[in-house]
Amino acid sequence: MDLDLVADVIKITAVAIPFVITATTYIAANSKNKRLKKAAENVNKIAKAAQTYVTDAEQFINFSGTEKKTWVLTKINQYAIQSGIPFDEDQASEIVEEIVTITKKVNQRDKDKKKEVLS
Repeated sequence: MDLDLVADVIKITAVAIPFVITATTYIAANSKNKRLKKAAENVNKIAKAAQTYVTDAEQFINFSGTEKKTWVLTKINQYAIQSGIPFDEDQASEIVEEIVTITKKVNQRDKDKKKEVLS
């Protein structure tokens, strides 16, 4: 994987995750419900960590997508434990999938882009 590709992945991930972070930050800042506020803050922290771990996992060229996702979820779980955040595997998995979907769209190969145009 060349450095330009890595830079592109980071840029796109940096655009997508802020949407989740902005929404959860808004909820956290404006919610009078303490539980909802804390949950939003936790999702925000997990999303930021997930962004970093997905970027790191993309460097593992000899691993399958499933292996990379397992590694990312394990790292998120470790982060949650260290931070005292309840870990919700389904929620973490959804966040990881969002990041990966956006990354795949940005990093399509030329032949895949042509197929998409023809469809």
